[in-house]
Amino acid sequence: MAGIRERWNRFFTEPIAPPTAFQISRGFLCGVRHSRKERRIAAHVIRPLPPGALNPGFDRPNVVDAPALEAAVRDAVRRLGAAEMMVSLLIPETAVKTVLLAFDALPSADEERESVVRWKLAKTLPLKFSDLRLSFDVSKTNGGKRAFCVLALESVVREYEEAFAKTGLRVRAVGLPTPHLLGLLPESGPTEVLIANVEEDHLSLFAAGDGGPVLFRVKGFTPASAAGGEGWPLVAAEVVNTIHFLEDRENFRVKAIWVRDARGAPSAVEALAARAGCPVRPVGFASPAVAGPREQALLAPLIGQVS
Repeated sequence: MAGIRERWNRFFTEPIAPPTAFQISRGFLCGVRHSRKERRIAAHVIRPLPPGALNPGFDRPNVVDAPALEAAVRDAVRRLGAAEMMVSLLIPETAVKTVLLAFDALPSADEERESVVRWKLAKTLPLKFSDLRLSFDVSKTNGGKRAFCVLALESVVREYEEAFAKTGLRVRAVGLPTPHLLGLLPESGPTEVLIANVEEDHLSLFAAGDGGPVLFRVKGFTPASAAGGEGWPLVAAEVVNTIHFLEDRENFRVKAIWVRDARGAPSAVEALAARAGCPVRPVGFASPAVAGPREQALLAPLIGQVS
């Protein structure tokens, strides 16, 4: 587990991510300021967003109410007391596309490797790559190599970045919430894991082992199914189906499931453990600065990133 955690911390965030980090979701703007010297969270903020201010998606404008988002960012920055001009940002996973590509081999030179990845992506997805931002991470498999690719429209990412630029801040690194939860898993635990990250409008499933990412899926919720804990039967069904898919198609056996529920459903782990067939545990962290399970759940991806 330590290997994939270290590699993922480099993916998206090289050079080293700034100590001030934010996450934007449909309903919240969250932020943390990490003191590297004291190795603790120096400040944090959880700021609700007005309903309808954001409509995350891959191929459409995401920021519906730009003044409301900019006001939230200004307030969050003030409350964090952030002095750094550079920040990192986790954006909604419904705003990107992820693809896992298999290769027999890849060039060692970075430019040649990217050219090969882009060539295969162009054959896989009907997208204009001049309009896209691409990040990818390459890991070894038994028979070759696998590239985990994340794509986002340049215009969509710029919408989020501009909300911070209006406050004088520059977004130095853009990433996704779910993979950064790896930073909160114990290093001594099982290496074959599945992370179930439940946001207010979607479920993300991320499977990884020491060899690297194996699967990433994002499943949208309807407003009715997302309300309170009502979505848990759907979540459990998706998790069980994903476990079977991994066993049948990827020869990957999940040995532990880690759950982060941003909605704060109290019976999340219990509801899933009854059907999963392997240990199910909540993703968590210990910090005297953050009290309450809902607050810890909302801040978990950021804590995993800066830790």
